[in-house]
Amino acid sequence: MVKTPHPDPKPARALVPMPEAMPRKVPAVYVKKWRVWRFWQQFFAWLHLVIGSLSIICSSLVAANAANAFLPAWLAVTLATATAVFAFILAFVNAQQKNEAFELAARELEKAMARYEGDPSVQLKAMVDAQVRGIDILNQRDSMKRAGTAPEGSAGKTA
Repeated sequence: MVKTPHPDPKPARALVPMPEAMPRKVPAVYVKKWRVWRFWQQFFAWLHLVIGSLSIICSSLVAANAANAFLPAWLAVTLATATAVFAFILAFVNAQQKNEAFELAARELEKAMARYEGDPSVQLKAMVDAQVRGIDILNQRDSMKRAGTAPEGSAGKTA
C-alpha cells in the first residue's frame, strides 16, 4: 500500500512580487487619449468600409441597369445620384487616411505606454513626447490632405 502524504495544515504563502518588480501604472490621461485615438481609428475604418461598399453596390446596379433596364427610371436616377454622393463623401472625408493617421498616433502612444510600464528608468516625459508625436502625425496627415500630397508609405495613393 502506497502512502500519500497528508496535506500540510498550513497553506503555503504565495510569493508577492516586490513593488519595484511590478510594472508601473500608466497615468489615466494617457490611457484615455489612447482609447480615444483607437475609437476614431475604428470609426474611420468602418466609415470607409461602409461608404465604399455602398458606392460599389450602387455603381454596380447602375452599370447593370445600363445594359439591361430592369430598374424603374426613378430608382436608376436615385442610385446614380447616390453613387456620386458616396464618391464625394469618400473623397471629401478621406476616412482611409484618417484611419491610418489615428492608428499610427495610437501605436506611438501605445509603444510609450509599454516602455513606461516595463522599464522603471523611463520617465513620464516619454509619455508626453509620444503624445506630441501622435498629435504631429495627425496634423501632418491632415495638412498633406489639404496640400494634395501623398503621405509617406502610401505608395501611389493620392490624398
